[in-house]
Amino acid sequence: CDLEDQEMFQFSIEYQGVAHEVVGQGNGPLDALVHALTEKFGLAYDIQDYQEHAMEAGSGSSAAAYILLKTPEGTELYGVGQHRSLTKASILGLVAAINRCLGLSRDATSKH
Repeated sequence: CDLEDQEMFQFSIEYQGVAHEVVGQGNGPLDALVHALTEKFGLAYDIQDYQEHAMEAGSGSSAAAYILLKTPEGTELYGVGQHRSLTKASILGLVAAINRCLGLSRDATSKH
């Protein structure tokens, strides 16, 4: 990817009960967040699909975003985010998918 197409984004997140400020670079906020989480925590996920739509007609409508993630092991999981800001709905959807992935990892570890 051409560096001219890259943007820097800063995120405030909570991971394992601890607040963190992370910075990522990507072609948009979702790509940047994935890169930031990979770099900071080793959470390597790949966005396979992204869909969004308005929840109702009008400029005051909230948006829903659907994110399909693929884990390094090949598991695919969806996350959904809803917010008045499309960008925030997308980020919330990504976080929901990551949380589902982390929940599966935790469940698999506790069964051993």
